[in-house]
Amino acid sequence: MRQTIFIFMSGVVSVVFLLCAVYWIIRVNEPGERFSTRKLQTTVELLQERAVHQEEERDLNLADRPRLIEVVHAIQQTNPNYTVDFLIISGGGEIGAFATGFLRGWFSVTSGPLARPNFEGVSGVSIGGIIAPSAFLGTANDAKVIDEICRNPKSDWVQRRGLLFFHPENSSLASISGIVRDLNSYIDLLFCATLG
Repeated sequence: MRQTIFIFMSGVVSVVFLLCAVYWIIRVNEPGERFSTRKLQTTVELLQERAVHQEEERDLNLADRPRLIEVVHAIQQTNPNYTVDFLIISGGGEIGAFATGFLRGWFSVTSGPLARPNFEGVSGVSIGGIIAPSAFLGTANDAKVIDEICRNPKSDWVQRRGLLFFHPENSSLASISGIVRDLNSYIDLLFCATLG
């Protein structure tokens, strides 16, 4: 009986050591991003830092407000029917392909009440944030390119981070270098300069 227990316990210990060795080998040899080491902060320090950031953002918004009011007021002096047009595009993965298709159709309407206005600003969430600059530029080619990107995802856009992709030290579950590559081919310095 003792011999059976000893053999069983030896097997358990061997399996545990084997799993630890495999884990260590994978972690040492696995390429991937790790979280950077950050200074530990207390709750009070985090709240103070947040308050500083909120104040900076508020000041930026308040500083720009008079200029925006002056611009809109000057335009309304010559055109009393002027409206401020702002486009917000939601996200939602595959909904992005619908949004880009809609924009392509909208851009094809060149005149009339259904024509796309010139937007003062755009914003978006998730894939909408990627589509929004193309909507702001408003050219048929911009709509076509972003539509092609959203409708034809490539298999290498998202890659799992090896066998231990779920490990808490990883900065994310997957690498998105493929989609970054494709977006960088579209969003270049000229694109950014055109945005203003």
